[in-house]
Amino acid sequence: MLETEWVLRSRLNYSRVTILDLFDGLVALDMVEFDSPDAVSTAIRAFAEGMGFTDAVHVCGALQGVFVTFDRDLVRLANKHIDRVSVELAS
Repeated sequence: MLETEWVLRSRLNYSRVTILDLFDGLVALDMVEFDSPDAVSTAIRAFAEGMGFTDAVHVCGALQGVFVTFDRDLVRLANKHIDRVSVELAS
């Protein structure tokens, strides 16, 4: 999904709203399975609320733990939009 979002946004100039509509449709398909459906749903929700999709996917990959980064803005956004992961600033 990372590559799909990147292509839709950067190459085809799709808006966030259009990408969200496409992702919502994709998630609703019975024939599509995800390794971590909860992580995908949480990432899409965070993206809908203003977080970058790539950052949301990376943080949601740690849904059961801690995500550590050097990016202060990511810490702020992730803690605002993804409450199931502890996102901390590396020291």
